[in-house]
Amino acid sequence: MVVTGAGSGIGKAIAERLAEEDGRVICVDLKGETTIATADGIQQAGSSAKLQNKYRTDDLYLHDRLHLDSNRWAIG
Repeated sequence: MVVTGAGSGIGKAIAERLAEEDGRVICVDLKGETTIATADGIQQAGSSAKLQNKYRTDDLYLHDRLHLDSNRWAIG
């Protein structure tokens, strides 16, 4: 599950809740440090999380990157 805004607030809460329910979470946010902290917290709790910071404003790049990450995760 891709969660945008996972670095803080509602996005962070959603990412953490999905992880608690054994969901695989890809954390996306403009705020790098807080997004890393969210993903690290999920991983330390024993759930699966990947991190994707959107440092670029190119939506096609982000779409392709998330697609690639999701496929790699699903395959193993």
